Amino acid sequence: MAARKSARGKGAKKVLGRVAPRSRARGREARSLEPDIEATAIQIHAFRGVREIAGRGRADWTNQEREEVAEETTLDPLLWAGHVGVSFDGGRTIYGFTPELPERTRADEFLSRLAQHEAFPGLVLPDTKHFADADRLAAESGWNTSVVVVSVLVGRDEKRALQKTIEGLAEAADSHGEFYAFPLKQPQPDGPIFAPSNRAPPDKVSNCSEFLLRHGVPLPKHDGSVIRLIALLEQWEADSPIDRREGSGERK
Repeated sequence: MAARKSARGKGAKKVLGRVAPRSRARGREARSLEPDIEATAIQIHAFRGVREIAGRGRADWTNQEREEVAEETTLDPLLWAGHVGVSFDGGRTIYGFTPELPERTRADEFLSRLAQHEAFPGLVLPDTKHFADADRLAAESGWNTSVVVVSVLVGRDEKRALQKTIEGLAEAADSHGEFYAFPLKQPQPDGPIFAPSNRAPPDKVSNCSEFLLRHGVPLPKHDGSVIRLIALLEQWEADSPIDRREGSGERK
């Protein structure tokens, strides 16, 4: 667990993940679209937490592989948890929502409290490097962390409004009142996705995927599980770009 600076750059905000620069992350190239399409496209980026290496589960990993996973996920726990983000510039900057680590709290204690569904103040930050690292480890080490990228076409005004909303939340740092929590593992149909919190009202608690959905980013309807969301996004990826523009007839 390492300290990341907030989007404002004032002080150090410790969040779930390693240092992520505000600028474009090296090693990850934007996935190009035709100019007329990119003008109305947003991109959803998502990766699973590492659970397999070259198709093998944890029980079959070598000692070297176990050490690499321990090292990388200690530096960046999102490589273990998985992550979802949104980009408005073809993948050069990917925004994500992650929890802020309280002062004087150890990383392992923090993760344990998250696993118990405790809610923490969340931050919207450029998380591009997390996605670059996930893709790199998939390519170099065979991790099951390849990034799924889905382009969704929306109206120009809708894209501008979404971008303004997400970038505004990033600029607000921790003053927006949004909280992060892990979802319930098996929420009941039509029931709450997150455990009750004495820190925040239900409409202010989300994880990385529910946060984007709550703020208008077009995602498949899901139960808060990043793993199950990615399975749905892979179905979208086969038909990407998904046309959600008014009159397109494709309103999934």
